[in-house]
Amino acid sequence: MVFLLGYIFAGLSANPLETAWMVFTLQLTLRFFWWQNISPILVVVLLFPWLEVHFNVLEANYFHVDLKDLFPSKTGATTYWIASGGYLAVLVGLRMGLRKSFPALAEAMNSVNSSLENLSQHRILILIAGLHLLESVVASSLGWASVFRQLVTYMSGIRIALMLTLFIHYAYTKKQGWLIWSFLLIELILSFYSYFGSWKMPVVLFVLGLGAAIERIRTKEIVVFTPIILGVFALTFVWQSVKMDYRMLLSNEQRSQSVQISREEALTSFLELSQEAFQATEQERQTVVSSTFRRIGYLEYYAGAVKNVPQQVDHTNGSLLIDNLTFALIPRFLNPNKGVKNDLAKVEAFTDYRFGENPYASFSLGHYCEAYIDWGPLGSMLHLFVFGLLGAVLVGLTMNLRPEVHPVLVWSILFVVMTPWGTMQQDAITVFGKVFWNTLCQLILFKPIYTWISRFISPSES
Repeated sequence: MVFLLGYIFAGLSANPLETAWMVFTLQLTLRFFWWQNISPILVVVLLFPWLEVHFNVLEANYFHVDLKDLFPSKTGATTYWIASGGYLAVLVGLRMGLRKSFPALAEAMNSVNSSLENLSQHRILILIAGLHLLESVVASSLGWASVFRQLVTYMSGIRIALMLTLFIHYAYTKKQGWLIWSFLLIELILSFYSYFGSWKMPVVLFVLGLGAAIERIRTKEIVVFTPIILGVFALTFVWQSVKMDYRMLLSNEQRSQSVQISREEALTSFLELSQEAFQATEQERQTVVSSTFRRIGYLEYYAGAVKNVPQQVDHTNGSLLIDNLTFALIPRFLNPNKGVKNDLAKVEAFTDYRFGENPYASFSLGHYCEAYIDWGPLGSMLHLFVFGLLGAVLVGLTMNLRPEVHPVLVWSILFVVMTPWGTMQQDAITVFGKVFWNTLCQLILFKPIYTWISRFISPSES
């Protein structure tokens, strides 16, 4: 019924074909990867690139314009179909790559429900608090360029896996709801002491954990999740309204991406700015809505590249891919001359956008777009199909953590491993680098830690 309503809405929209295709790709994603008896890890991981590829259609519908005219390049519709074809290629590659893993995945899913009772919520919370403290101490004592700082950054994945384990446990057992909701509220409050708005992660983990107990989406599930979804939209609106002013306050007006004020001062400022956001004029609200559409949908620079490549700039025929892999995977001590990563320079090289002297902007072409620059429309889809197969490899490697690691924790680690993979808007250097080094840390370097954690949080089984 929900999808039927979606197709009816598509028929009445300014871009009926593109909107109907958007609904279809979402339906296909759920059909492929919403497996019963386990939190929909892969669905949520795939929803991020799905939104980044398709959300600009909703922007065009909202402003009643044709998708092709949405961007200055006038290539919005063409870009949409190329990007969505790339998303579909990733989807098919992941599904085909997992075919041989289905028996092992089914076995892993069956073991989750029977192993939930021996998890200790209190012990999980103790570990999360300890990891928070460790990250805080390291952040205050090490510089950003330190090797140890980067290692602890990947160690934050352990805390994320534990949080998801806690929420999955609650979704099945419904034990100590007051404790779980209090913990979520504290995590949300603490997360606003962040330059980039890390509040999204606790929300995603909570919704993902609740999804563990859903076998079918019925009216009951829609009623339960609607207030949560509305709350997420409200938070998104507030953050988009205040983030520029709030970031200037956090950095003490130094235009750097670091927090220079105390936690109490930051949270007080955030509350004051949030109150002002709800008192904004209609014109100010429309500005926030427009910026939100562009922040979630990420086809603008891709459309600029489609306009210029190959009309003004030739396809790079794989050289961009080789450069990206070399930069991402070869450490600086082995390649001291590899230079400094500059996303803005790459955007300016392949589009008509010019940023000038703006080192604080964090815009990139996105790795889907870079695949198009290398190979063209069809070649980019083959490239992204292989990227989908890579996702299947990551799933298989994570499943190999069993039986040393608790089944629920294994699925939570899968989310940590797959999150860097599940994006369209981040550039290829970031994606390849994070996928490789994060996987190396989570599945090899941190495996003894996860093994010990499994024994600690399931004392009855030990």
